[in-house]
Amino acid sequence: MQKGTEIMRTMLFVSAAVAAVGCNASTAFAQEASSAQLDEVVVTAQRRSENLQKTPLTLSAVTGEKLESQGVKTVVDIANQVPSLQITSSGAGSAQIFLRGIGSTNTTEVGDPAVAYHMDGIYIARSTSVGALFYDVDRVEVLRGPQGTLYGRNATAGAINVITRSPKFDYEANGAIEVGNYGALTTSGMVNIPVSETIALRAAFQQSRHDGYVVALNKGPGTGGNDRYDQDDKSARVQVLWKPTDTFSLKLGTDYLHQGGAGGGDQAYGSTRQTGDPWTCNCSTNLYRNNKFFGAQAEANLDLAFGTLTYLGGYNFSRLDRSGENAATGAPNVFKGKDYTWSHELRLGGKTGALDWVVGLYRFTEDNNVDFRVFLATNSYLSFIQPEVTAESWAAFGQGTYAVTDRLRVTGGLRYTEDQKARDGGTYLTNSAGAITTTVVRNLADAKWDALNWKVGVDFDLTPDSMFYANIATGYKAGGYYDGVGANTYEPEEITSYEAGVKNRFFDNRL
Repeated sequence: MQKGTEIMRTMLFVSAAVAAVGCNASTAFAQEASSAQLDEVVVTAQRRSENLQKTPLTLSAVTGEKLESQGVKTVVDIANQVPSLQITSSGAGSAQIFLRGIGSTNTTEVGDPAVAYHMDGIYIARSTSVGALFYDVDRVEVLRGPQGTLYGRNATAGAINVITRSPKFDYEANGAIEVGNYGALTTSGMVNIPVSETIALRAAFQQSRHDGYVVALNKGPGTGGNDRYDQDDKSARVQVLWKPTDTFSLKLGTDYLHQGGAGGGDQAYGSTRQTGDPWTCNCSTNLYRNNKFFGAQAEANLDLAFGTLTYLGGYNFSRLDRSGENAATGAPNVFKGKDYTWSHELRLGGKTGALDWVVGLYRFTEDNNVDFRVFLATNSYLSFIQPEVTAESWAAFGQGTYAVTDRLRVTGGLRYTEDQKARDGGTYLTNSAGAITTTVVRNLADAKWDALNWKVGVDFDLTPDSMFYANIATGYKAGGYYDGVGANTYEPEEITSYEAGVKNRFFDNRL
């Protein structure tokens, strides 16, 4: 405790000293560059709009303009823009997201991520569904550390929220064409139309393709392999905003993504199928990918004078249809699956005197079915058939920030969550007609968990341009199960984070 106190005092002393230097330096530089200042970035990480520099969280916000200038096309590319964020994509297209070294490599239907991924506030449950193209994006917010209070389950490492541009009551349109090596071609466009004084429409699209980066040396129709790690994606989004009064608004949106091409395929180390060149392969199977993703969202806001009532609802559907190749033997496999998720969030937030507050209820359901077949020999397949994979979750939460003085604020929050997961399926031997010939093992599970997460924090304005903050927060990731019957469940993952930092603006708001 004594060592921690000394560290805290040292941080306060250094922060105050640096802030003081910054204030003096800003005065000296003001006359030379008064017109050059940083833009203000508004974020909604705490379920309310506030200045990024005034938000007492370790938070990165990447604007849409920067995403475009840096050539960001997928979620994997965000890792180059945010500290301590690592994102990789498997050959099957699943994204593995790690923040501060915490994440999950289980991207199957029974695995959960450790970083909660949201699209316009809607939770995206499956790692295969976060590959949507980045186009017409307003900003991406990345919250590091557990976000158990406001973002709930599966946010033990943090949360990512991709926020697209909303319809506006102005005429807008743009388009772009990009070309590159490997036959790369990306086209995108957007149109925004004020249909009337109360209705606005925004539509955007992006198409992106390139040839495979890994070249198959033994191409051949039917028997040889095809090039791997190519891209052939088509995506579109339509949103409608209805704002009949100053106190009510309703935004409806839908999006669609199709992933084609061959996709990826790895080879085992030491395999005779390796060529010694990582960009070539002795491939045996012509791969294909025919994945479809569809989403629908609704956001309603009602100003009640004392606070704002918000409903956020989302539906996401994914249909995975792809083939693969055994990394060691070259034998073909086929994966087919469908996933349906619904999420609902009702929250009320406002400001009462010196207290900024938000309370809410959350509900999530998922229904997944999987059929994965691996070729063994003529008329024989090892098949993982899981027709019923379900998950249900509900939560109640609240968080408040109280201004003790004009410069000192304290924050507290709680969230109670209940989860249930179940599966009914098995591992079988099947024939070429798809019929089950032998049951290897049934895969059955049904388990429940609950958790109470909390957060306490404090932030203090050292100067008008320097803020110190410290937080203690907990996170919770639901438990799960593995193949087999009997005692095949594992307990939830829990985390407690201790964090302190300083946010500053120097040189007349230039640094």
